[in-house]
Amino acid sequence: MRVPLAVLALLTATPAMAAASPQWIANGDKAGIAYDGAGEFSDMALTCEEGPLTLWLEADCGGADTCPVALIVDGRSVPLGLGRYQPDGMGGILVPMEGRARAIDRLAKAHHLRLRVGRTLTSERATAGLEAAIGALRAACPGAQHPTPTA
Repeated sequence: MRVPLAVLALLTATPAMAAASPQWIANGDKAGIAYDGAGEFSDMALTCEEGPLTLWLEADCGGADTCPVALIVDGRSVPLGLGRYQPDGMGGILVPMEGRARAIDRLAKAHHLRLRVGRTLTSERATAGLEAAIGALRAACPGAQHPTPTA
């Protein structure tokens, strides 16, 4: 019996060769979900690389230029305002995060994370490594600092 080479490769693959679980990592002035451990972000990321702190989502607004975006952190909605769809570059929705220190603080502590983009509720997102990645981002981006206490 002849076994196709592709089937043989699947049968002999080691766990180390399997796709890595997604986790949050920091890379200078960026923090996001990476699937390969090499710093290539997928799904979502925060960055101050090109100016004010911005959330990037690998999504679209269902044909519209803008749409409301909210984080669903441990079952509670954290509205972020309007995101703008950018078809060029990496493509996706950009949401300004400057001045949203409380939302970033909630995100950093998330155990369960989903997104609401327009009317669409996404599946759960990775939270492994999230707090450390946000901590590193705070060191690089002034707009990601901890919220200031109010009297």
